[in-house]
Amino acid sequence: MNETMVWGEDRLRPRITAVKPMDDYALLLTFDNGETRIFSAKPLLSIRAFEPLRNRGLFEAAQVAYGSVAWPGDIDCCPDTLYEQSIPWLPGTECKA
Repeated sequence: MNETMVWGEDRLRPRITAVKPMDDYALLLTFDNGETRIFSAKPLLSIRAFEPLRNRGLFEAAQVAYGSVAWPGDIDCCPDTLYEQSIPWLPGTECKA
């Protein structure tokens, strides 16, 4: 087994330290490596487990949980997915995913 694949100090991707829901079902994410990135959750909304997030109030209840993002109702998203499918965000730029 490749030891770099084991959870711990040698994990694969950074973990989330802050989340801010934005317009158009985007999440502004801050990672523990200092990066700030934008993730579009729109593609998730067609997946049955994420359909409740179509409710804007529920989507805006996003919070950091265990290095990832979670919502009420036991809805969460893999932190690796959030990192890999997000794009870098620069302060002062429009927040679009």
